[in-house]
Amino acid sequence: MTTTILKILAVIFMTIDHVGEFLPDTPIFFRWIGRLAYPVFAFCCVQGFLHTRNQKKYLFRLYAAGVLMAVVLCILNAFFSSGLHETQVKNNIFTTLFQFVLLMWVIENRSRKNIIRYVFYQILMLCAIWGTVWGVIALEEYIKVPWWIENILLGLFHNLFYHEGPLFFSIVGLAFYIPYKIKKNGTLKQYNRMGVVFYTAAVAVFTIINCFDVYTRVLFRLRQFFGEDSFIYAIYKNLMVILGTGDMELNTFISYTIKDMFLQEYQWMMIFAAPLFLAYNGKRGKGSKYFFYIYYVTHIVILFFIRYYCYV
Repeated sequence: MTTTILKILAVIFMTIDHVGEFLPDTPIFFRWIGRLAYPVFAFCCVQGFLHTRNQKKYLFRLYAAGVLMAVVLCILNAFFSSGLHETQVKNNIFTTLFQFVLLMWVIENRSRKNIIRYVFYQILMLCAIWGTVWGVIALEEYIKVPWWIENILLGLFHNLFYHEGPLFFSIVGLAFYIPYKIKKNGTLKQYNRMGVVFYTAAVAVFTIINCFDVYTRVLFRLRQFFGEDSFIYAIYKNLMVILGTGDMELNTFISYTIKDMFLQEYQWMMIFAAPLFLAYNGKRGKGSKYFFYIYYVTHIVILFFIRYYCYV
């Protein structure tokens, strides 16, 4: 398979997934199929990054697309949303892909200067996010601040810990990039096989952490040993919130069943994308590099209005 074919498949998977997300009463298997979309896009990003003539332009294109998508989301949520935070649209895959590609760029062009810049950028963006959030909270005493302000944050100030999806999404793509760094002069088949091994391991670890509720269990032990007022407890809890685990209830642990793995925590189904990577032939194929950018924004808008006019 060429990169173009892989992207087309990913677009199909993504569209099915978003139909299941936007339109009520769609079968759950729509979301299952959608789990194959992101890893394929991440794989294609690795290939695009490794073969592009200008890596900085590649990064800028992703960032600009993230800002454009944020503007579109602001318009949709400001003028057409029901006003409930839970019903607003937050889809912006460009922020996730940008952070993932930026991490590859730092590894590819590693130097003390670039590493310092990268760490400073991540800290600066995180401070910008927190500063804006605290500012919004302070202003709410005087004026009503719209919920869709979060779209602006995601589009402008996203960092490795703050974008669409958990931190895992920014890291999983490295499974396809690492083989090119640890094995010089390898064949395409060797790189693909190594990538699948690393990818499978990453998905397995992510699944175990989620299904055994590891985050909350560690937090519970920290509270037992150090107390709720301890510095270690506070740092860990805030870090877990940043990583996307949300609010954690310490009184009970979640015990997932096989049924839950198909109805709630079905991210593990990303593993079924692995055979597609083995079928990659190293060729780009024919197709416009801007098609995905245009299609992503367009199909989100279309699905949004279908839901708005037909279901709300």
